[in-house]
Amino acid sequence: MIVKQVTIILTLFLLLRGSFAEINPNEQANAAMDVIARAIPDQFNHFRVSVDFSLPKNFYEISVCDDVQIKASSGVAAVRGFYDYLRKFHKTQVAWEGNQLDFNFISGDCHKFNKTSDSEVIYFQNVCTFGYSYAWYTFEDWRKHIDWIAMHGINLVLAPFQEDVWHELYQKWGMTDEEIGEHFAGPTFFPWQRMGNFRGFGGPFSEHFMRYSSRLQQIVIHEYRKLGIKFALPSFAGHVPIAFKRIFPQTKFQETSRWMNFPKKFCCPLYLDPTDELFHKIGTEFLTKMIEKYNSSHIYFADPFNELKPPSNEPSYLKNVSTAIYNVMSAVDPEATWLLQGWMFHNAKDFWKERQMKAFLTAIPLGKMLVLDLHSDQFPQYEKTKSFYGQPFIWCNLHNFGGNHGNFGSAPLVASRAKAAFNNESLSMIGVGITPEGINQNHVVYEFTMDVAWQGKEGFDTKKWFKDYGKNRYGKIWRDDERAWETLHDSVYNYNGLKHIGGTDVALVSDSPSLGLEPWSFFHPNKVRTVVHELLSYRHRNMSKLYEYDVVDFTRQYLQNMIDLQYIAIIDGYRNKSVSAVKRHSHLFLHMVRNMNRILRTNENFLLGKWIKAARFLGSTEKEKNLFEFNARNQVTLWGPNGEISNYGIKQWSGLVKDYMYPRWRYFLKVLIKTMEMGEIFDEEYVLDCIRREIELPFGNSTKKYETETYGLSTDVARKILFQYKNVHIDPKWLEKYLNP
Repeated sequence: MIVKQVTIILTLFLLLRGSFAEINPNEQANAAMDVIARAIPDQFNHFRVSVDFSLPKNFYEISVCDDVQIKASSGVAAVRGFYDYLRKFHKTQVAWEGNQLDFNFISGDCHKFNKTSDSEVIYFQNVCTFGYSYAWYTFEDWRKHIDWIAMHGINLVLAPFQEDVWHELYQKWGMTDEEIGEHFAGPTFFPWQRMGNFRGFGGPFSEHFMRYSSRLQQIVIHEYRKLGIKFALPSFAGHVPIAFKRIFPQTKFQETSRWMNFPKKFCCPLYLDPTDELFHKIGTEFLTKMIEKYNSSHIYFADPFNELKPPSNEPSYLKNVSTAIYNVMSAVDPEATWLLQGWMFHNAKDFWKERQMKAFLTAIPLGKMLVLDLHSDQFPQYEKTKSFYGQPFIWCNLHNFGGNHGNFGSAPLVASRAKAAFNNESLSMIGVGITPEGINQNHVVYEFTMDVAWQGKEGFDTKKWFKDYGKNRYGKIWRDDERAWETLHDSVYNYNGLKHIGGTDVALVSDSPSLGLEPWSFFHPNKVRTVVHELLSYRHRNMSKLYEYDVVDFTRQYLQNMIDLQYIAIIDGYRNKSVSAVKRHSHLFLHMVRNMNRILRTNENFLLGKWIKAARFLGSTEKEKNLFEFNARNQVTLWGPNGEISNYGIKQWSGLVKDYMYPRWRYFLKVLIKTMEMGEIFDEEYVLDCIRREIELPFGNSTKKYETETYGLSTDVARKILFQYKNVHIDPKWLEKYLNP
């Protein structure tokens, strides 16, 4: 019961109080109507919205008769109610990759329904999302994305841009322009520079981009506030530029540990111990200016040890660190709540034992820290920490690392584990969140988790949910007896293991060539083939963007799985010294990779050219455009100056498959076959070095233009692909290795 009292206290702090200048109910209602008007411009006049702050939090009521009356506790709750109404009665969907909003409102029987979420806080975003997915967003992109956030009922997000304030303070404290330029990373690498993982890589960025990003964040925050969505601002965690050694010679700084083996030029910014007096001075000045510029919801995030080892494991030290970080927040804002990503407790589990975690977490008054249990779906930390020793936490579904493609999910597992946590009275859980490193893939997983957040203790039939998801996604064309999404529920989105910590991980076709890879799957490739066949049965009808996207995405997934099997056959042939087998399966492997590029070309969501065009668009000079293009290319390939995290953020995009993935594998397999024919030893290390010099580095430094328009009809290309491979033999022994690694 004590834990539940703490939960109530935090709920009051987070949700009953407003920000410094609360947006009033009428303005929130108007903002909700604006979202509705953007979604259905021809029919929004059938809707009426009112907001009443005295209603229960996260509540809406829908009354339908001659029009649709929405009464809600906030603007965001009203928009969530609107979206639930559309899905429930009109088979519609709003997704990252497009919308299906084909319906006509007709006055009919009068009815009413309402909903109160069991989640007090419904959270979205990961600090890394801003590098993997948002780096090149314009306000037009944010406008659509904020509407998506509101429709899914999310009421807490991040507002991470901070480089403008740091730039001002660095100049004030005496850093030169050169020193500042050497510290700030490029836009796709901001999250890791902010967390002290490295410095300078991909930079410097210009004052033009800094002003643009600052103004963009101000506008985005204003849009959040109009809808009643809370946002967390960054606070100081202790990471400072190496120039601080010169500026503050009397202060003791520590170099951060070398992250991912980044070279000296980019590694090891300094760490200022939070117990030092200078920490409080820097932190309070920074946070004061952040609040002055961006307003506040009284929630601040700081992650001092993200994938970095603390300098001491003494509980007393960790307690002092935690206290000092929070004291900065509370000194500037007495109502402050610290939002902490709990990733470090999982990532460095050998360091964070019970004594260390307890000291760090309990140093803060109960209810003044809100922990994101970042990977509750597979590695829940609340079970290891006695519910974070009473600190309120959010149960999160991480699902994706790096934003890479691969259809994957654990829907029944997410539903059952979240429901169990909701119904466990001993836990200090106050909501559900989604924390993907990258978005724009597997939309079903995130919409599903947001419905879990709103449904809460009751839970729901997951298979029926998937069937309804298909109806909403395709609208009128989808019959009640269609089984595609039920098949997906039972296979692709029904993972119940721990092999992949990030859900998708890097697919073999996207990975660096090697003889030591271990492709695996928990579902048979024919499951996806069956789904594509069913989708293609609708080829003569008027298809939505979501349908076309799925034809491409699941055909891509089918090819990904089939390529994996060809690789297993190649390795078998190599071990058996069968040149003919290696040749035969290498030919099929490369043929499938080329076909993957062909199907990806047919949909705008899978074009490398769009990512590069967006990057170049934000550059103010040709030099900056080229720098931003390097950022865009490097992050989805080498991820670092020398491939320090190679392939981690890679995407299966047309152009990237054709000019990066395919050439790497073609080179590798060609040399492999040649050495087998000559009876020589295959020197993999030498081959990979050649691939790095001849393919990977040149691609990252190139400015070759890539198409931003689609080519070909997705259904035609998909049909040809399935026909080409319908008789491809799948050896049971390959499947045994693939499905039971």
